[in-house]
Order: sequence, then C-alpha cells, then structure tokens
Amino acid sequence: ELKTLGEQYMKYKNTSTHFVGKDDEFMREVNQKSEENFNNGYFRNLCASDGKMLLVGEMTSRTESNKKAVFVVAADDWKDENNVERSITFSCDTRCVIATGKDGKLPVEYNADKKEYSVKISSCEAVLIEAI
Repeated sequence: ELKTLGEQYMKYKNTSTHFVGKDDEFMREVNQKSEENFNNGYFRNLCASDGKMLLVGEMTSRTESNKKAVFVVAADDWKDENNVERSITFSCDTRCVIATGKDGKLPVEYNADKKEYSVKISSCEAVLIEAI
C-alpha cells in the first residue's frame, strides 16, 4: 500500500499509533492494550464496523496545520487465514474526506442521520483517510 499511497502519505507525518478494536490473540503478541475506538478531537469514534482490530496512525500535515489524516490498517487477519471486507466508520468536523487505498481513491459514504463517514477495506489492507 505504501508504494501506491506514497505521494499522499508523505504529505503527512505520523504523530502516534493506536490499537483499536478487539483481538485478544493479536494483543497478546504485541503486549499492549487496545482502545474501543479512536478519538483525537478531530476524528472521532473511528472503529471497524465489526469491532475487529485496526492499527491507526494519527497524522498531521507537514505543511498545512488544518489538514489531518489517519492511516488505518485492518489488522484482524495477521495470519492471512480469513480475508473479510468491513467498513471503517468515523465522525469528523469536515465535509471533505478523501480515502486512498492500494488501488487509488476509495468511495467515502456519509450517513447524515448518524453524522458518520464510512470506508470499506479488506483484511490486511490499509487506507489513508484525509480530512481537508
């Protein structure tokens, strides 16, 4: 994914990494605790629709302070045994959200009733979600 996302990804710098979701076996291997969802004040309630494990890189623009991003990896199938597609759901205060995956731009859906965005990715895939 980084090769495809390289140009967009390098516009940001990672400020922290979070484990989000539930996967007891995975968390035993990394010896850290996970969060139910990711909240940084800009992106809120970010999680997998099925509650499975995500790695979330919190990112800020290298040049524009108002641009934020997250780099999300679906880490639920780290043994590559059961590929599943899921939605990554989240809220944020902007109306311009761009998602880029391994094959380029991904559709971003907005649920006005829930005020929630969603992007679909499969196990072991990553997406760069930019809030501009």
